[in-house]
Amino acid sequence: MELVVDFLAELFVELLADFLAELLVELLADFLAELVVELLADFLVELVVELLADFLVELLVELVV
Repeated sequence: MELVVDFLAELFVELLADFLAELLVELLADFLAELVVELLADFLVELVVELLADFLVELLVELVV
């Protein structure tokens, strides 16, 4: 009986550890993916806004001059 209990305890601990490790990796991967997408989106929006602003300023200067 003691061997069965020890076996089941080890099995439970191993399964729980595997589950928690997979969960942690999945959550971390999701978090990092969202973070990268968000940072890239922010960077691209700022870049487009800056380029568009520069273009419009140059266009206005050309039209005025």
